[in-house]
Amino acid sequence: MAWFQLSYYSPCLRHTTQINVLIPETASREAPCRTLYLLNGYRGDHTDWLLNTDVNGMSGRYRCAIVMPGGENSSYTDHTLSGVRYGEFVGRELVDFTRRVFPCLSRRREDTAISGLSMGATAPCATA
Repeated sequence: MAWFQLSYYSPCLRHTTQINVLIPETASREAPCRTLYLLNGYRGDHTDWLLNTDVNGMSGRYRCAIVMPGGENSSYTDHTLSGVRYGEFVGRELVDFTRRVFPCLSRRREDTAISGLSMGATAPCATA
């Protein structure tokens, strides 16, 4: 299992954001793995799933990469007044970014899923 903590500038969010990514050992360009984008709940951050669940075990057991961004109490929705676009961030930008950085992630829509807790479970999601 490989664990990555990344900070990068998000054009949708207009600031630097952090994500955690778990990649199973069996993933490769030749055998790309499925990806689960796992969203935290209200008052949480990108570390919640790592610290409070067995996502490491799940990633290996199901041969699935798990991407955990921080939601910053945004409800993962676009905000018209500030111009910050959390919905677009999780629905497009984050998927595109992780697929570029980790070529071992499947690019197939049917291999891409999203789930979450609390505000992360009700996020209106776009396309993957």
